[in-house]
Amino acid sequence: MRQLIGLCLSASIVALWFTAAPCTASLDAGLVMTGGKVYTVVGDGWSSSPQEAIVIGLNGNILYVGTDAEAEKYKGGDALSVPLEGRAVLPGFTDTHCHPLEAMASQFSCQLFKEARADDFADELSRCAGEASKGTSWLLGAGHDINELLKDVAAGRMPVTVLDEKVSDRPAAMLEYQSHSAWLNSAALKEMGWESGGTPAGGVVQMSGGSPTGIVFENAVNMVFHKASGAIPADQTKEDLVEGLKPLSRAGITGIIDGRTYFSRQGNAEAWTSLKSEDRLPVRVVLTPWIHPEKEDDAQIAELKGYYSTGTGAEDLVRTLQVKIYSDGIIDQGTAALLSTYSAPAFSPDIIIVPAGTETSCEDGIDNDNNTLVDCLDPACSTSPSCGLNYFTKARLEKYIKALECDPGFDFHIHVIGDRACREALDAIQASNKCSGTKSPRHLLTHVWMVSDADVPRFGSLGVTADIQLQDEISELDEYNAAYQSLLATRSNNQASNNMFPVKRIADASGRVTLSSDYDVSPDPNPFIAIKRAVAEGQMTLEDAIEAHGREGAFAMRAEAVTGTLEVGKRGDIVVLDKDPFGVDTAQLDQIKALLTLLGGRQTHSQGGEFGSDVSIGTPLGSSSEGGMDGGAAGG
Repeated sequence: MRQLIGLCLSASIVALWFTAAPCTASLDAGLVMTGGKVYTVVGDGWSSSPQEAIVIGLNGNILYVGTDAEAEKYKGGDALSVPLEGRAVLPGFTDTHCHPLEAMASQFSCQLFKEARADDFADELSRCAGEASKGTSWLLGAGHDINELLKDVAAGRMPVTVLDEKVSDRPAAMLEYQSHSAWLNSAALKEMGWESGGTPAGGVVQMSGGSPTGIVFENAVNMVFHKASGAIPADQTKEDLVEGLKPLSRAGITGIIDGRTYFSRQGNAEAWTSLKSEDRLPVRVVLTPWIHPEKEDDAQIAELKGYYSTGTGAEDLVRTLQVKIYSDGIIDQGTAALLSTYSAPAFSPDIIIVPAGTETSCEDGIDNDNNTLVDCLDPACSTSPSCGLNYFTKARLEKYIKALECDPGFDFHIHVIGDRACREALDAIQASNKCSGTKSPRHLLTHVWMVSDADVPRFGSLGVTADIQLQDEISELDEYNAAYQSLLATRSNNQASNNMFPVKRIADASGRVTLSSDYDVSPDPNPFIAIKRAVAEGQMTLEDAIEAHGREGAFAMRAEAVTGTLEVGKRGDIVVLDKDPFGVDTAQLDQIKALLTLLGGRQTHSQGGEFGSDVSIGTPLGSSSEGGMDGGAAGG
């Protein structure tokens, strides 16, 4: 608006301030998009009053949102006219938990697959054993399903033996598709010092008959791949990130929170800042330094403080505002932390057992002295088997939050799946410092599958965001609850296991909910997959679901001043859709595609030349000789 005032000197300043209409054609206009349904996502009930046009300035900011007639006044000069032909326009989506760099890890030489036992990989292991994984002396791969390998353990065919038969000359590690377990050969176990077993902080080395099976769980996996990753060339890491970001731009996503950023691995954080400096970054990103359970607390806290960065402000494309910490694991493996016991944890038969009558500092299933999994024989956890594990005990989690949330001002991005993990995280947040002003915390719990009824209202009262993924097909709730109920013992303390994905419960209790994809665990980051499921299951209205994948995510990213809604003065982060989400049946929502994605007015994706030419302020990056993003990238 200030730009318009400068251009229209003959007009009344007061009149200009209170209207969004221009007095003359503005030479500052870069894109004039007319004839559409422009959903601003401002306030409540916004879907009932779409606008016709949106104008983005040459500086990438939104100049005007309103009628076609008024938008016509912006045409001329350097402005590109874009007829929308009735198409729907929304603010660019946010994805508050995704892993684009991990999605394209080029060092994985072995390409495994789900629904296969260990011996089914013989041909692939023989093939990749002849290759060198980039930047490391290890042989690395990914893609199998832990549940299939556990069948081999139960049958007495140890996965370590199968891998040794194909790869015996060097350490080998295969990452399970959910990244919460890994399959190692004997050389890898020896490299880690686990050839006779071990108790890694926040992790499990599975044993059978006194020997390792070759399967490790949770933080043991992170320790393996931290060691194995080696010195991958920085340029390779950067190009992996380029490829990993393409599906996000194709999905209309313009803002993300990186699911975890390994600052201690060479080139990981630098890949983001390098793409930004080269004008090749197609999203706004909040980086989240990973907190390692195996590191000493005080030294790690000091290290983390050095990573905090607000960049140049809310408009900066790369900021380090959150830290990532895991409270627990996942239900499939019996490592999600529960308020009661599992019926069949995946890492049986050799759970660490504390004999009856032994004095321990066990709390809810965790030996707090060693931070390792035990069966406590504690009334809170019943007698057998286990009630899950923690990466960090509640006391350690509270210590980190108190040390980092006010100075320097980190928000916490906490992995919680089990109901006990959720409670402990909320307890730690409640007990932490009470920052105020701009540093008032915006902590986020991600995944949030199981929540005790007693903890549901605490999200709203503590100002904690519940970040939930409905991307996987198993999140169709009836199927999901049926599949996982067999893993959980009969529960008397609450009904959390019978009510997975508590989107509606938390929202109805005035809690803030965001939707995210967990890409690449979920292969397709299309926001309309989760939006459809939220609406179809009666968890959200369509308006609320779109807000949860956009406006609410911008708040979680501390970017609501520049993105998340279509308002004059905000950045031109928009997506043009092939169908109006308010004009199709719920069953068809996940078929909606992004035709055009803009970040600050810069094209990051264009579908099949729908608009006849590049729609961008400046040259779309996709036309550059470097061949970067899917159609372009962005200032910002």
